[in-house]
Amino acid sequence: LAMILILFQAILTIVQRSSFQELLNETQIWYQRNSAERLANVNSTALELLIENFSANKDITPVEEYNVIRSFNIILIQQMLEQNIEDIVVLAFHGGNVVALENGEQLHRYLVKEPLLVLSDSLHSSAINLFRENAEIIKDEERIISFLKDNSIFQVLVPLAPNGELIGAFYMENKPDFSSITSELLTSYNQIAIFYVALILLGVLTMYYVSSYTMKERDTAQQKLFDEHQLNLKTKIEHDKEALFTK
Repeated sequence: LAMILILFQAILTIVQRSSFQELLNETQIWYQRNSAERLANVNSTALELLIENFSANKDITPVEEYNVIRSFNIILIQQMLEQNIEDIVVLAFHGGNVVALENGEQLHRYLVKEPLLVLSDSLHSSAINLFRENAEIIKDEERIISFLKDNSIFQVLVPLAPNGELIGAFYMENKPDFSSITSELLTSYNQIAIFYVALILLGVLTMYYVSSYTMKERDTAQQKLFDEHQLNLKTKIEHDKEALFTK
């Protein structure tokens, strides 16, 4: 009985752990996607505000122009210092094509209609292809689009439309890492499962000890009753013999 109960509990624990891990993975993916989209949206909003302010002040001094380029670089380059961010780039329409603007100077040249520098499109070919595949959705719906790559990397496209004019999309490749939290949750669940199995085993052993002790006491009582019965039977036989002899 103890082995059956322990085996049943072990199987139940394995099934529950598998279901819990699946739920945890789905929740983690949802949270990672939401976190990546929010981060990309915040950065794209800041970039849109900078572009709108830059467009509103077309006659600016070289110092102001330097500050604008520096602000663009803070969003496009400094964000790359974050641990989970793999790539950030602005994907913009340019003469029927799509260009990748990876720093503040390139973005500034694009906005003021100056000839662009040599762009390293090969480094962002994946982002450009993704943008081309979803360009119609971005134009029609102007909503955030995210994709899961290699089960761990989120590719986020945020429409970039300063002053209401869609010029492209803000692309962010984010790899949120929650493995430590997941590991801690699974470890805690395993500890609880082991403790639960130990309690069941302790309960079964206690029941076994109590039942064994009860059966032992019962056997002792039965043996005493049998001995007493034998003694009474022997006494009765002797009395019968004496009565027969007397008669």
